[in-house]
Amino acid sequence: MNGADGPPLTAREAWEHAWRRNGRKTALAKDDIRILNELGYSLGVSDREDQRKHIRHAVKQLEQEESTAREEHQRYGTMCRSLGVLSGLLAVILMY
Repeated sequence: MNGADGPPLTAREAWEHAWRRNGRKTALAKDDIRILNELGYSLGVSDREDQRKHIRHAVKQLEQEESTAREEHQRYGTMCRSLGVLSGLLAVILMY
């Protein structure tokens, strides 16, 4: 990959460039973006096995974030549904 008018970009520079251009278009949480940015710092600076280690570590961290997000969704989703039902009941009671 070449820079706009300069020498080829390193893997890290290409990663950062891609995030600057497209990062705001994602629905990722701040922690997810932090994990991916940390991964970008290690790209292209070590051997293949070390790269695999960094990628596996990032995947583990993202899986933990996903698990946390699912738990929060389940907890808050139930609460929101309950509040909706109770609000509906309150509106019916107030009408009579």
